[in-house]
Amino acid sequence: MKPILLVDFNNMVHRARAGFGRGDHALTYTFFLILRKAVETFDPSRVYIVKEGRPLKRREAFTEYKAGRTNPGDDFWRQHGDILEILSHMPVHIVRHAERECDDVIAHLTNVVHVDDPVIVLSTDSDFIQLLKWGSDRVKLWNPTKDKWIDPVPYDYVKWKSLVGDGSDGIPGFKGIGTVTAQKLLEDQEKFDAFLNTEDRKAHFERNHFLITFETIQSEEEIEKQPPQSNWDNVQAHFSDRGFGSLLKEKTWTKFVNTFASLN
Repeated sequence: MKPILLVDFNNMVHRARAGFGRGDHALTYTFFLILRKAVETFDPSRVYIVKEGRPLKRREAFTEYKAGRTNPGDDFWRQHGDILEILSHMPVHIVRHAERECDDVIAHLTNVVHVDDPVIVLSTDSDFIQLLKWGSDRVKLWNPTKDKWIDPVPYDYVKWKSLVGDGSDGIPGFKGIGTVTAQKLLEDQEKFDAFLNTEDRKAHFERNHFLITFETIQSEEEIEKQPPQSNWDNVQAHFSDRGFGSLLKEKTWTKFVNTFASLN
C-alpha cells in the first residue's frame, strides 16, 4: 500500500533557505526540488501540505510559547506566498486549522483520517517522535536535512521533553535535568514521583506536558481544505516567470510532472 505523505509546510520552507541557489526566488526553487525528490522517493498516494494555524490555547497557557522566534523577513514571506500560489495549481491537498498548529493537524491526519494507512511525516521537528511506536512502522518520520529516518524512543517522549524543555518553542525545562537524567527518571517511577513532589514542579511539568502534547481536533469541518489541482500550464508559467529554466527543460519538466501524476 502506498503511503500518505504529510509535509510540515513552514518547516520545509525554512529548510529550503539552506539551498545553494541564489537570487530573488532561490527559496522557492529549492522548495520544489525538495518536494519533487520526496514524492519521487516515497511514491505516496496522496500529499498533504499542512500549514500553520495560531496556537491560541498554548499561548493562553504560557505567554512565552514561541515568543522568542525571530521574523525571517519580508523576502522569506514573499517566497512563502509564492510557493503556496504554485502549490495551489498542483495535485496536493493544502490544509490548515485556524486555531491549531501544523503539528496538531498532522497528528489528526495520522491518527484519525488515515489511521489505517501507512504515513510518512516530512519534517525536522522532533515533536513528531510522539507519533512513532515501537514495533510498528505504519508511521515514519523522515528528516530531510539529515536525509534519514528518525527512530522511535524507548520511553514516553512527551514526559521526557516536558522534563528537558524545548528551547526552540520557548518551553523551559527543569534546572539540572538533561537528556540522560530525564530518561533515567522515566525509567524509575519512584524517583520520577519524588522529583515532582512539590506543587511548583508539578505545575511546571503539567504545563510543559500540555504545551508539547498534540491538541485534539474535534471535527473534520474545523480544518480548512484546498482541493488538489493539476493545472500544469499555470505551474509552468510560474516557473518561467521566476527564471527556473533548469526545471523547464523538456526531459526535466516531463519528469517533474510525471512525479506527481499518480497522486489523488
